Amino acid sequence: MEEVENMRALYDSKSKLNDRGIKELLSDKTRLETWLKVEGALALSQAEEGFIPKEAAEEIAAVKLEDLDLEVMERIKEKVGHGFVPFVKVLVKACRGEGKRYVHYGVTTQNIQQTSQLYQAMQIHRIIKGFLGDILDNLSRLAEEYADAVMAGRTHGKHAIPITYGYKASVWISELLQTAVRLEECEKRVFVVMMGGAVGGFNATGETGVRVQARVAEKLGMGSMDVPSRNMSQMKVEYIMNLCLLCNTLHKMAEEVYYTGVEEFG
Repeated sequence: MEEVENMRALYDSKSKLNDRGIKELLSDKTRLETWLKVEGALALSQAEEGFIPKEAAEEIAAVKLEDLDLEVMERIKEKVGHGFVPFVKVLVKACRGEGKRYVHYGVTTQNIQQTSQLYQAMQIHRIIKGFLGDILDNLSRLAEEYADAVMAGRTHGKHAIPITYGYKASVWISELLQTAVRLEECEKRVFVVMMGGAVGGFNATGETGVRVQARVAEKLGMGSMDVPSRNMSQMKVEYIMNLCLLCNTLHKMAEEVYYTGVEEFG
């Protein structure tokens, strides 16, 4: 009965799987809010290094999504065909004082967009780890409870010598633990800030830019890219590959449960 209740808890009132906020983190609203968060962290970090006035930074960081004219942003987007430039223009407009002179100062579009994408991915990553942790907890209970429950082992889908269900669950646990280690280990490489400017080499900011990038990373709870490029995709690729390995194990588990009944049902 408890297991049934746990399954019901995974579903909301609309009978859809509870994604624990992942869909919201992938929404347009969150994307814009993340852009604002990163621009604010950049401005505050620049002010701390004396690169821009403190008052300007605080004004930029105080801008909220409701302060942006989203209708104007959409009109500009239709005209220029660029997704981020319209955002910068309405962010400048939302600043009434000194801040409008220092919005997006010394960086390039890719810096904000890629850092924001990785920041969003980091939030989703934490939820995925939560799901994985719950799966491992459930499997550990199964492994312990059914440690001596005999079942048919299988080879080529056919009955073979006996195993226990606890053993089968422990195999799944072992694979998922390896995935959990990979997900933890990749964090320092995947979730990193890049603030190198137009061509990546801190040309507009010099050594101050390196320190600013480190400060932005600290504010966002991320790592700082060792040598920032204008565009690097290996972080995303590595993370997607780790998710593929997780999906591969989950697929294997589902397939094994399905094939457990092949002999019995013909």
